[in-house]
Amino acid sequence: SLTEIIQHQFRLSPTIFTAYSIIEATRKTADLGEIFLRKIFWVRLSIRTGFFNLLTKEQEKHLQTKYRFRLSKHLKEHITALSKERGIEAQALEKQFMPNEAELIENPEYVSDPLDEDDTDIHPIEDVIHKYANKILILTSHQCPVYCRYCTRKRRTLNKNHSANLNLKAISNYLDENQQINEVILSGGDPLMLGLTELGSLLEILSQKDIEFIRIHTRVVTTIPSKISTAFLELLNRFQTKKQIISFVLHINHGSELSMAAVQSISRLSQSAKLYSQTVLLNDINNDSNILKDLFVKLFRLDIQPYYLHQLDQVEGSMHFHVSITEGKKIMQDLRQLIPPYMLPRYVQDSKQGKTNLFY
Repeated sequence: SLTEIIQHQFRLSPTIFTAYSIIEATRKTADLGEIFLRKIFWVRLSIRTGFFNLLTKEQEKHLQTKYRFRLSKHLKEHITALSKERGIEAQALEKQFMPNEAELIENPEYVSDPLDEDDTDIHPIEDVIHKYANKILILTSHQCPVYCRYCTRKRRTLNKNHSANLNLKAISNYLDENQQINEVILSGGDPLMLGLTELGSLLEILSQKDIEFIRIHTRVVTTIPSKISTAFLELLNRFQTKKQIISFVLHINHGSELSMAAVQSISRLSQSAKLYSQTVLLNDINNDSNILKDLFVKLFRLDIQPYYLHQLDQVEGSMHFHVSITEGKKIMQDLRQLIPPYMLPRYVQDSKQGKTNLFY
């Protein structure tokens, strides 16, 4: 049938194909042929340019006003290349970042600050979250190389009204006043969106304190691989000492994110620091034991230790990404039969009080 030909030609998943057909049909388009032409145009546009999909003009305008959109040049090119041979994987990658009308659905259980990070008892000063006695998390930046539509901090990272001004003096004073802190996590936004001078200034302050462990959480390695430059590695090696261990936690949700350029950057970075991964369990993207097996095996081969598999934080506009904990546990049970235990990440749910293990 014409439907099957179009679906096969552009490698549309049945879910997306059906959803788009329904949406187009409800716009009362008279000509069935025009529906398919619109569909073809959308697929080409979204894959080749990274623009919005499945949105009316009004919805697109609303989403642009509410949440900003960014897709790095590298990722656009990678998605385009993937779409030619592995269309389903390209869609799994693209859906993490593309604005979707489902973000406009309101649900009282999905809120702007699902982890209550803005509460003053764990957010004592600007830029610092202090949940655990011995460690703090520093919100280094509100900028990211890409904007994940399910981001826990989308109230900051996807909100155009926010701009980060890292207060290094306040951070330094806070560490002096809390001598029990021996670990610092650099998050954001993405810490590697800082300039080398600003990142160096922050690492310099931390090197002067009794901080033994520094963790840098980033998506840059797979989205702007060129940032893992010689200059960056020289800066990292300057602060990677016997006194302080700097490690990286790479946010990677699907094996398709591991482009050739990303793999090369991971290889360079692994020469200077221990690498871990964190993955968010996402509906219609990676909620499948074989997809996650493929990811974790690939990561392990690249000397990246699978670390966390996160239950989705219930942030506003992310309901369509939700996977039930029951399904998540079943996936973990299946994974236990597919890969060795040392490749299994911890399946966790985060909260204001900290992380809870969901699978043992």
